[in-house]
Amino acid sequence: MNIGDRVKVIDQDITGVIIALNGNKATIEDDDSEYESPDNNLEYRLSELEEIKNKTYKFSFVQHFECEWEAESEEDAEDWCRQQFRLYEDWEVEKVEEV
Repeated sequence: MNIGDRVKVIDQDITGVIIALNGNKATIEDDDSEYESPDNNLEYRLSELEEIKNKTYKFSFVQHFECEWEAESEEDAEDWCRQQFRLYEDWEVEKVEEV
């Protein structure tokens, strides 16, 4: 793992970006902390973390429109497509592919 990698704490709902490495430990900036830096920084052993890899999703809408976007989840990718292209909420997804 490297500084700048997005990670998740194994078996917990804590995610963030690695901001420092010290031997077998990493300091992450917690995505959902109610505090501001540096109080939102958490330290974990590298063995307690897993890297979050983005995937690319391709959406085909019934209205003959396609959108492709890289995101952590299918839901995030669809939300981005809908917001970026101002798609109507009632437009239905006909097919989703992981590219």
